[in-house]
Amino acid sequence: GEEASLIAVKELQPAMMNHMEEESDRAIREANYKICQLIRQNNGVRSGSTVAVLYLSQERARACNVGDSRIYFCREDKFIHLSKDHNQAQSLVDMGIIPLEDARHSKERHVLTQHLGIFPDEMEICPHYSDELRLQDGDVFLLCSDGLTEDVEDEVIQKALSDKEKTPEHIRDELVEHAMAAGGKDNITIIVARVHIK
Repeated sequence: GEEASLIAVKELQPAMMNHMEEESDRAIREANYKICQLIRQNNGVRSGSTVAVLYLSQERARACNVGDSRIYFCREDKFIHLSKDHNQAQSLVDMGIIPLEDARHSKERHVLTQHLGIFPDEMEICPHYSDELRLQDGDVFLLCSDGLTEDVEDEVIQKALSDKEKTPEHIRDELVEHAMAAGGKDNITIIVARVHIK
């Protein structure tokens, strides 16, 4: 996973640094190809990575993800899950088999339907893109791994992100503490960004 995520970052960084959103699909496909090469080199030992990308350009934002790492948006009383969970539980929700509130506790939430490290003959990688947002001063974004969302309820996350008195670093640390207090069963990766518009 560590090697796979490093490959993903290296492939996606040029597209992000140059604000080339249209290059995302190509970069994601190339990262997936290289991770599959890594799997072959390791005699078929599976390796993979999720992807969570936030594009900020000209006072606009758009999220892109593959897998179950999440991207949230918070503006005053608005709290929006911009990414889409690519797991079997969400697929069951999409098909109307289980309600959304049951997906959080379903065993199927651990079965990913999309991630980097999938061979082309297994499945085509289809990144999820959010609708575009027009930014306002004070908007807050959270990018995180499921090490946070597995154990911390959305209400707790929203409350932390809504606290205008705290810096993004303080919010990040608070969310890590919540996840650790809830058991910290998985890696916890968190990025908090607050928008400042002059």
